[in-house]
Amino acid sequence: MSHKSYALHHNEVHMKSNILIFLMAFISFNAFAGVDEFPENRNYTSADKGFAKYAAPSMKGSRKIVLTFDDGPSPTETPRLLDILAKYKAKATFFMLGESITSQTLPIVERMLREGHLIAAHSWDHDNSMSQSQDAFKQSLKKTIFTLDSALKSANRTQNETYFRFPYAAYGQHSGYHHLNAMREVSTQLFGDNCINFAFWSIDTTDWLGSMTPTDILQNVVANMDGGKAITHKA
Repeated sequence: MSHKSYALHHNEVHMKSNILIFLMAFISFNAFAGVDEFPENRNYTSADKGFAKYAAPSMKGSRKIVLTFDDGPSPTETPRLLDILAKYKAKATFFMLGESITSQTLPIVERMLREGHLIAAHSWDHDNSMSQSQDAFKQSLKKTIFTLDSALKSANRTQNETYFRFPYAAYGQHSGYHHLNAMREVSTQLFGDNCINFAFWSIDTTDWLGSMTPTDILQNVVANMDGGKAITHKA
């Protein structure tokens, strides 16, 4: 990974940006060939419960984090966030909604790419994948990937990988199909290979709660690295 580790400054982490941090690093078929995250000849039929089994241990205990941001791009919050990342020379991955990449926000996405960040898919409109038919899920994934590809071309940039994160980490429990099978079908159709990487997270900073302060957000990160108190929410 090219992402740099860095220290969060409690006066800087003040935007409710839905920060999700994962120590797992990205799960990549190329890095974990043969493991059952990306089966070439296997059909998923049973429900997956949780995503701990997909954790990659490469960063565990390293005191390094990978920053990821969901649900953007926002025309107001994302530029402020990019300013902070630039100040600290930190890189992040932005899991974005296809419908949010518009003529207004495309220049922001182009800025992300110019400044060395990765862009990734977080569905078209943040619908819960568990409530989508197989066709609707596949169309949402395709549209979002096409939109990201258009943004890359507009910025004259390329990425070696395509990443996808399920909204709410919801997958695998639809009665009619399994999402990972559908992802593989989309990947094969678009790229001729089973190569859409899916990513989860291991630390939810809970910054999306309105009551969270910058100190609370920082403490949630520190608690996962060094121990100590953390603040969470009740479902």
